[in-house]
Parts: sequence; C-alpha cells; structure tokens
Amino acid sequence: VYWGCGDTIRPGQPRIADTEKMSIAEFGQALAGRSPPDRWSAIRNMQFVWPNERDKKQVPPNASLRGDQLVRGSATPDIRFAIGDKQDFMPPLEITATGPVSGPTPLAWATLSAAQGYFLQAMGFRQNGNEMIIWTSSELQDTGWGLMNYLPNDFVRRMINEKVVLPASATSCTIPRGVFEGVEGGMVNGIAYGEELNLAQPPRPADPKIAWEPIWAVKVRVKSTGMTPLGMEDAGERRGARRGGQRPSSDGM
Repeated sequence: VYWGCGDTIRPGQPRIADTEKMSIAEFGQALAGRSPPDRWSAIRNMQFVWPNERDKKQVPPNASLRGDQLVRGSATPDIRFAIGDKQDFMPPLEITATGPVSGPTPLAWATLSAAQGYFLQAMGFRQNGNEMIIWTSSELQDTGWGLMNYLPNDFVRRMINEKVVLPASATSCTIPRGVFEGVEGGMVNGIAYGEELNLAQPPRPADPKIAWEPIWAVKVRVKSTGMTPLGMEDAGERRGARRGGQRPSSDGM
C-alpha cells in the first residue's frame, strides 16, 4: 500500500500486508481505511428504486434535477422540495494519465464546479511476487475502500482538513516513480464529491429539547466518478467517466 502525490515514494512506504505472515485480524488492520459513520436508520419499512425491473428507462445524458420536485407514491405522503445547482447531476470526471506505468505518472482532470473535493485510488497486480499494489492520493495511509462512495458533507470537510481528500481546487496529482514498477497494467479510479442535501418536513427545531417527528425526510447525494488505465499515453487513450446521483428518498433518512 502506497499513498501521497509526488514524483518519489515517501519514507516509510510501502505498508505490506502479507497473508502468509499475518493473522486475519492483522491483515485486515493493515488494509483498513477511513469511512464515514453509519447514518442509515435502524428501521426501514420499505424502499423504492428506479430504474427497476418494471421501469428500465435510464436517465438521459442531458437530464437535470434542478427545480421543484414532487415525489408521489402509494405508500408516501406528497413530498415537495426544490433542488438547486449544487445537487444537480455533475459533469463527468475525466482523468488523464501520462507517463509509463513505472512512473512517475502525472494525473490530471478538469475542475468540476459542484465538487467539494477529489480522491484517487490506483491498483495493479505484479506477477513477480504475486502482489496486489494499491496507491491513493491521500497524504495519510489509506486504502480508499471507504472513500470511493457518497460521503456526508461534514465528513468530506474533515477528510480535506486531514489531507486525506484533495480540495476542490486540486486538478492534478502524480503517482510516484516505482509504485507500479513491474506491473503489466494498472487502473486509476477517481471520485468527485458533490454536496449532500438533507431536508425534512417539518424542519428540525433549533432547540434540541423540542420533540421532533418529521412527516418525511429527503436525502439527495451526488458524485462523479471516472477511471483511466495507466501506461496508455502513447495511444492517447482516455477512458470515459460516469456521473452518479442518488434519487431523493422518503424512507425517513
């Protein structure tokens, strides 16, 4: 496991997790990473997902969520709320990787206006030694498994302050030379974190002593993810990205 942007590998790296020399607990601890606290409700009566097996229509590429919304269903009250620019679908995160697999490998992307921050994770397999190599853009050791997903706003801000997540102003990061030495091929995954929106009716009282029983609650979460192979600069190839948006729900979250 390697971490941090730059041309050279930093002292104290890599962190090695060896299945032959470690217990299961030690191996899991060596590969552990940061993740947000679980905020899902302990009781979830029902959940509706779209697209689903009955309605397989996909979201068009030019779709927008901006404006007034109405969620109406047989098991919910009418839910009315508005979505602004920050919770609209995000543009694709397009990452370019130049230089050989052995590095240093500069990574670059265009700024996304709605992004709060960025995180990168690269992986490759080295046949000689039977090793899986993991690198992340974090300044601190982290495999990134808990970060390649939707993250709450306060958690994203904390990760930026701890220099685990790159700030919104970041547009580049370099994988150090030697991280993927001897790896035949590798892949970089990136994520741009959008701003989460939480609404409830009635709104939560400012006074925590006042009882609060919301009729409905909505969570809107957005992200943009992309990936690109390492060592493909000669062919000028760049893999397309995809954008993600979680539809508003009325499950009390």
